[in-house]
Amino acid sequence: MKNIRLHHPFSNNMTAVSNYFIDYYMPQAGGEYVKLYLCLLRHAADYGSIPLESIAELFDYTERDIYRGLQYWADQGLIDLAFDQDGSISDLVFLEVRKPESVQQAAASVSSGVLPASAKAPVSKNAAKKAASEPNDSTEAKDLSPKLKISRDRMAALQGEQDIKQLLLIAESYLGHSLSPTEMSSILYYYDSLHFNFELIEYLIEYCISRGTKSFHYIDKVALAWAEEGITNAGQAKERQSQYSQKYYSVLNAFGIRDRGPGKPEVQMIDHWFDDLHFTSDIILEACSRTLTQTQNPSFQYANKILESWHASGIHHLNEIRELDQKHQKTGKAASKQRPAVTSGSKFNNFSQRDYDFDHLESLLNQ
Repeated sequence: MKNIRLHHPFSNNMTAVSNYFIDYYMPQAGGEYVKLYLCLLRHAADYGSIPLESIAELFDYTERDIYRGLQYWADQGLIDLAFDQDGSISDLVFLEVRKPESVQQAAASVSSGVLPASAKAPVSKNAAKKAASEPNDSTEAKDLSPKLKISRDRMAALQGEQDIKQLLLIAESYLGHSLSPTEMSSILYYYDSLHFNFELIEYLIEYCISRGTKSFHYIDKVALAWAEEGITNAGQAKERQSQYSQKYYSVLNAFGIRDRGPGKPEVQMIDHWFDDLHFTSDIILEACSRTLTQTQNPSFQYANKILESWHASGIHHLNEIRELDQKHQKTGKAASKQRPAVTSGSKFNNFSQRDYDFDHLESLLNQ
């Protein structure tokens, strides 16, 4: 890591910290990020440049930690970064610390005499994002959240290990806020009781965030599900998720369902198609396509009837479905020829029906 030039609007021999930073940004940031920000602020006021290696050595950070912290504060709008042609950071500019937008909006609501529920407790942008990702139904949250407990003594012992400190820092960087005691306990439980390695825990958090939630209610459930399946490393988890996506989401996509994951009854039915009926994905997707053509709806029950019928007919390959279709068409045509005409009891049909030779009639008209 090379020296970076620091630019600060204040005079030397002092480190001015904005009250807005203390009131709104510091409570939501990870402790490691706060230390990095303050250290850079202090050196900007005194020296004007600093090698990032010295900060890494001072706090026992890695290069990755430093860049994560810088990116975090850049995302918060408190610093601006400039880069050289080789992609390394050349300059860091401290920006004016302003109130978060959510706080400004709350203040505007108060001045207008309207105080929405969301403005009663001003929060930073990160806190607002975290709240939005939490389950709205408290009862549901209780049901979803398993109690992953670890003793205080064991928790204290683990927190003293340097590798664990690094792991918790990584978790905070993904989540965008300092870990609560409950969240910290969950992560240490994954490591100490579920025997997840650090890479798997990092992937677990990354995966859940990619699914649109930072809620530990959800993260805990995924962790326990993986543990039950015997997953102990990130490679196994990635392979499992790849198989899961191909198996379930291919069916949902075939039905035009792209805004949610499969429900429990749908998972059970898809499992039945793959595991009990032993159909390949191309046959299952063909059944989904025919379901939409016939019903204009993503009906799992209708698709199941098609697949059950194919299974009863001994279908194993997609080309056999075409042959079965042709067989049904021939059978249908033969049956229609042999089927006697059905007459109704109307007065019209009480007259005797005649067979006309239309070619002969046409020749007579042309004479």
